[in-house]
Amino acid sequence: MDRPRLDYILVGWPRDMGFGTVTACGLAGTKRVTDKQAGDHDGVVVDLTRG
Repeated sequence: MDRPRLDYILVGWPRDMGFGTVTACGLAGTKRVTDKQAGDHDGVVVDLTRG
């Protein structure tokens, strides 16, 4: 049984150029492509603003 997980995204404080603002996030590696699984957990993908 899979347990829920909580992942943190540490990006710092927003600055004049906008770094530190998460605009989108998602999961990677959630679907098997073959009969083998890539790892024991999924990846987190994040889009950040850039001024």
